[in-house]
Amino acid sequence: MKMKKLIMFSVFTLYIGLVSANEVEDKKLVLINELIEVTNALDFAISMGDMVAASIVQQSGLSPEVSEIISKETKKIIHEELIENGFVKDLMHNLYKKHFTLAEIKDLLTFYRSDTGKKATSVLPVLSQEAMVLTQEHMAFINPKLQKSLRKVLENQ
Repeated sequence: MKMKKLIMFSVFTLYIGLVSANEVEDKKLVLINELIEVTNALDFAISMGDMVAASIVQQSGLSPEVSEIISKETKKIIHEELIENGFVKDLMHNLYKKHFTLAEIKDLLTFYRSDTGKKATSVLPVLSQEAMVLTQEHMAFINPKLQKSLRKVLENQ
């Protein structure tokens, strides 16, 4: 009889633990959705897509008409693949659940709702865009050196 009670207690304890874990995960998902909304994460993904499209067009050297077609199609595909199919949202759910506790997600929400957090949300896309442009400019400076070095290394192989 003691063994039966011990087994029942163990099963009950395990069940309660699973229910509690699911509740925490459900709460995390709700808060992560709020975080996605507060940080404008989907808009940021769209702006990243716009930067990719602009970079492709800039490097293509094609006519303005063809560049416009390429830009529109690139933006359309990126929007479909990142936003419409839920990729960014799923990605954020998985990453935030993996790296942050429920309490930390609450802290992040508190931060992003603050004045500094709101500013960070509005400024970070601009910073990213500026960093990309400056990095591309710097790469133009580095490319000749890189090509020369690679040629030398390959010739010695």
